[in-house]
Amino acid sequence: MTDTKEKLKSFELPEDYVSFLSHYESATLFKSAKHNSGGYDVLSTELVIGYWKAYSIDHPYYPIVWSDNSNSCICVDQDRIQSRKGYLTWVGSILPDDTIDIDLTFTGLLEQLIEHDGIEFWDRPIEQEE
Repeated sequence: MTDTKEKLKSFELPEDYVSFLSHYESATLFKSAKHNSGGYDVLSTELVIGYWKAYSIDHPYYPIVWSDNSNSCICVDQDRIQSRKGYLTWVGSILPDDTIDIDLTFTGLLEQLIEHDGIEFWDRPIEQEE
């Protein structure tokens, strides 16, 4: 068994992320075609381990999406994976202790990214309807 597959066994992978990967190995979203920059990369299982090691991300987090917009990771918080409120957390790559709870599932994240045209919505106040 490969080192990657062995390491993945130690992570609790969300069902919606696993389902996505069963159809697509990875994905790139909202990347500028003109500059080939920005956007998000949904990480393959091999890249999950690669980014986890490269950015020294500590338990309970592991990355599943890389943001070129902010050079950061959107991570699964393994302590909240069974939560009904969501389990994703934004983790800064320069300051890994700099986190923002997104409180969405992987599917919810994809829906919100589409709704917000790829803008990082989790670090902006939510506008209330009047």
